[in-house]
Amino acid sequence: MNADAIDSRYALLERLRDARRDFHERITRDIETRERVLAPARVLQTLRDYIGRGVVSDPRQRCSELFVLTVLLYGALDLQFAGHGIDIEADVQLERLQQNFRFGGPEADARLSPKDWHARLQHQIRRLEQQLVVEELYTARLVKLAALVQAALEAASRQVRAA
Repeated sequence: MNADAIDSRYALLERLRDARRDFHERITRDIETRERVLAPARVLQTLRDYIGRGVVSDPRQRCSELFVLTVLLYGALDLQFAGHGIDIEADVQLERLQQNFRFGGPEADARLSPKDWHARLQHQIRRLEQQLVVEELYTARLVKLAALVQAALEAASRQVRAA
């Protein structure tokens, strides 16, 4: 990865951290809203809705939608691990590294079409749905999905910058 790509990825991570912090501040003020928005069934439905639209949206819109999904997934993970002192971002970044090793990293990600990303994300959403009832499995799948959505976001962001 060249220096511009690293700077760009770091800037994206900073934007995600800021958005995650803002989301957390807003959602913790209203417990009823937090429980409704971050309930596992609601998260699953939101994921389905956004991923379904993402395959047909233009690259900038896809980036926006993937950004929102990434923040939502971090919010769901924050709620799952609330009070446990666990660094969710570190877990997601470790999963990103494992996915990069397994699938080839940014170079391989750049070759994926929106339909390819859609298929990968749909597969992980189906797995998440299967694991809703076991909290530990649900949480582990959320980490995998957050890492995958973040990879899709990074790839879409690179595509927009290159255009």
